[in-house]
Amino acid sequence: MGIDKPKRTTGHSSTQEILLRTITDNIPDNIFMLDRGHRLCFCNPSAVEVVRLASGHPGLTMEEMIGKTAIEFFGDCEQTRLMMAADERVMATGTPELREERIGTPSSPSVRLTTRTPYRSSSGEVIGVVGISRDITERKLAEERRVAALERQRDTLVREVQHRIKNHLQGVIGLLRNAVADAPEISGPLATAIDRIRAIAVVYGMSRRFGEEQVPLRELLQMLVEGAAGPVAVRYDAAPSALNPLLAPEDAVPVALVANELIANALKHLEKPDPTRPVRVSIVDVADGACIEISGGPARLPPGFDFAGGHGLGAGLELVGTLLPRKKAKLTFRQQDDQVIANLCLFLPSRH
Repeated sequence: MGIDKPKRTTGHSSTQEILLRTITDNIPDNIFMLDRGHRLCFCNPSAVEVVRLASGHPGLTMEEMIGKTAIEFFGDCEQTRLMMAADERVMATGTPELREERIGTPSSPSVRLTTRTPYRSSSGEVIGVVGISRDITERKLAEERRVAALERQRDTLVREVQHRIKNHLQGVIGLLRNAVADAPEISGPLATAIDRIRAIAVVYGMSRRFGEEQVPLRELLQMLVEGAAGPVAVRYDAAPSALNPLLAPEDAVPVALVANELIANALKHLEKPDPTRPVRVSIVDVADGACIEISGGPARLPPGFDFAGGHGLGAGLELVGTLLPRKKAKLTFRQQDDQVIANLCLFLPSRH
C-alpha cells in the first residue's frame, strides 16, 4: 500500500524545498514535528508507516494524523506518556535529547533511537519539537544475544571453578582426616578445621548448583545441619515459609562459617548432653531479612559474657566476631531458662 501524501501548496517551489521534501519522503528514518500542544504538524512517509503498524490502523493517512497527539494514535499507555514527557522536556528546556523508545505491538515490538530538538520561531522562541527516529531493533536484539552468550560463558566458567574449588576442599578434608587417624592427640583442633573447611565447601557446591548469585539461606542451613556432628543431634526446624532469602556471593562464605561456628559452639558447651534435647536451628523471616536462631541446652552463658564488648569469648566466637559482616548482620546471645539462644539477624535486600 502506498503512503498518502499531504496536499501540497500550488505555485513554484524552490530547489531547496524540493530537495528537502525528496529527502524526507525517502529517508528510512522517521521524521516528525509537533507544536507546543503535542499535536503533529508534519511527518514523513516512514513515520506514517510506523504509526500504522503500532496503532493497528493500516489505512491511516498522513492527513488523518496531522493535528492529533500520540495518545490518539497509541492510546493512553505508559510508553505514550514517556514519549510525550520527553517532548515536553525538550520544549521546556530548549535542550536536545536522545533516548531509546519501544514502539509497536507485543507481537511486533520495535526499538527506536529518537533525537528530539527544540523547534524555534524566527524570534528564538521554542514553538515545538522536531524529532528523528531510527529503528535499532535488530541491533538491540544482536546486542542482547551477544550479552546473553557472554553471561552463559561466564556462568559456565564460574560453575566449573566452583566445582573444582569444592573438590579441592574435599581433598583437603580427606588429608586432615588421615592426619587425625595418624595423630589422635591433635584430633580436636583438626576436627574444628575440618568442620570449617566443610562449611566453605558446602557454599561452593551450592553456588555451582544454584548459580553465582543464588545461595538460598534455607538450603544452606539444611546442609550445614546435616553435616554437623556432636554429643547430641542437630535438628533444623524448617517452618513453612513463602520466602527464601538469598545470600550474595560475597556474603555466603562468611555467613556459612558463622552459622557453622554457632552450631559447633552450641554442641561444644552443653553442660550435660541429653539425647532427648537436640540443638535446634530455625529461621524466621523479618521485614528486612532473616534471623537464624540456634539454641541448645542445658547450657549457661559464662559470667560477664558480652559478645558485643568482646568479653568472655572463646576462640570460636572470636572468629565469629572477625567474620561477621557488621553492616549486614547482627549477632546476639541470650539465656532462656537452661538453654543458650544465639540470634544471627541478616539484613538481606535480595529475597526469593
